Amino acid sequence: MSSKAPQDSPSEGSPDQDPRSQDSTSTWQTRRAEALCQLAVQALPVGSRARYAATWRAGLAADPAHAMHYAANVLGLVHGLRAAVPLLCRLRLHRYVTVHDTSQNLRITSRFCTRCGHFKDPWRGPQPNDSIAWAGSASLGQR
Repeated sequence: MSSKAPQDSPSEGSPDQDPRSQDSTSTWQTRRAEALCQLAVQALPVGSRARYAATWRAGLAADPAHAMHYAANVLGLVHGLRAAVPLLCRLRLHRYVTVHDTSQNLRITSRFCTRCGHFKDPWRGPQPNDSIAWAGSASLGQR
């Protein structure tokens, strides 16, 4: 029976490779990367901020080891994303045209911007003549 002493891995026990310092560094980098992504989100148009923030948060969570690299790429993309929306639309000066949502009821309309594709669909609430349709839709949700 041979008795071998268990060998320590190089990262355990050595003073220059403290695992706690690596965790704090990665946490610091992740927080810094999240702050950079939030800064990038603030540069986007209001209508698309939530979608991009959720996408970029998921990207950071997927690979925390490369969080700073990911955040730098995000900051590089923001200018192109802003340029995709015309300046007048960013200033909320849209060029709306009225479109009919259905061909059966021409009273139901929406407004559509021809430059950026933004829809403006005002919520009217239940109308007096819509009682049968509203009753049917309410009963479908109560199964």
